[in-house]
This record gives sequence, C-alpha cells and structure tokens, in this order.
Amino acid sequence: MKNSKAKESLGDEILRGLQEFTDALEKGEDLTKRFRTTIVGPGVRYRYKSTMVKETRGLIGATPTAFARLLGISRDALRAWEKGTTIPDGTALRFMEEIRHNPKYWIERLQEVAVAK
Repeated sequence: MKNSKAKESLGDEILRGLQEFTDALEKGEDLTKRFRTTIVGPGVRYRYKSTMVKETRGLIGATPTAFARLLGISRDALRAWEKGTTIPDGTALRFMEEIRHNPKYWIERLQEVAVAK
C-alpha cells in the first residue's frame, strides 16, 4: 500500500489545506482551534515574539547570516527581530510558520544550497 500523503505534491497539499479551511469556514468552526497557522489581515497584528524567531532559526540550525539570506532580509533586520526591537510580518512571518511546520524539509533545502555553492 502506497503512502499517499508522502507522495502528495505541494500543489495537492495546498489544495487539500484550502479545502479543509473552506469546509471549516462554512461550518462556522473556530479557526484558532482547528488551524495552527496564523491568519494576518486588515486590523489584525500577530506578534511573533523574538524568542520564536530565534527558536525557528534554531530548528533548522542556521546561522544568523544563513537564516537572513533564506528569508530574504538583511542580517540587521534579523538581529532586530531577535532582540524584539521590530517584528516580522507578511511573507517573512508566513515563511517562518512554514519552517516551524516542517523543519526537516528546510534543513534539507539549506544543505542543498550549501552543497550547490
């Protein structure tokens, strides 16, 4: 018997997740109890604590420089996030949530990039 979840393409995974989200919305479920990904929208400001930034970086064993490059930000911006001076938002926030969701994948990606250079 094949493990269909392991063979699921990223596109299929995204579509499945969106369908689950749509179903939950239609049923009126409390999304904060069903889904762990943070939803950021107008009037909503999710605070990603500085400890969470450091913890996320630690999950993949990245140096500050490598992690900043992975996120497409400057080393100074990462330093400010890790000190709590500023907070990440938008794409960087979503990217870190993905890293937290599947750190093994991102460890492998970092290793591929390191070997390619």
